[in-house]
Amino acid sequence: MGRWVTLLNGALATLTAWWMAEQEGIGFFELAMMVSSLFLLPLSIPALLAVVVRQTPDWAGWSTVLVGAAVSLIFYIGFNPVALPAWLGAYTLTEREASDLKFGVTVLAHVVFTGGFFIGTRVWYSPTRNTERRQQLTLFFRNMYRPLQPDEIACVDPSQARRLGALVTGMGLLLLPLLLLAEAPQGRWLHAAIVGTVLISGLALRHWAGSSRT
Repeated sequence: MGRWVTLLNGALATLTAWWMAEQEGIGFFELAMMVSSLFLLPLSIPALLAVVVRQTPDWAGWSTVLVGAAVSLIFYIGFNPVALPAWLGAYTLTEREASDLKFGVTVLAHVVFTGGFFIGTRVWYSPTRNTERRQQLTLFFRNMYRPLQPDEIACVDPSQARRLGALVTGMGLLLLPLLLLAEAPQGRWLHAAIVGTVLISGLALRHWAGSSRT
């Protein structure tokens, strides 16, 4: 089962990457906001509200995800921010302004409709009569408020930080000769700050790994 899920996940990632590559004229920042509004918000809103709003039926989570997906599609396909200034009698929006406006309106729609749907499912809530399910819910919320015990905290392997620190330090040393290619003093100082940050991060990781080992 795990292999098929991994294969499906890889296929979805490949299709998503192919779709992103076909979006001409859209920068990476716009693509990141688009993916966030289309996929992440429908998943994160019910996951967040489920911790705060408890008295909801069991089907509230996945049904809210479906509602959020519908909201994303409606506002991504049906909402045209370029036509908004014509309705208001204002100036024409630029592509960047239109992209930001579409993202902002989509987020607001998710807060109102997706979040409102999840909270509205409380109307259909009734305490479960299944004793096992009631015990699961009680244990879940009890564990949320219970602090982790020392034996429940995973041991950190310092060798990973040591290897990562060595790689980061090596990358900083490789970036160091590029200071000679900078022509303007501002560019040289900026590149020096970047190299210094990389080197300090690598050395800090190696120092932390050494202190954790001892």
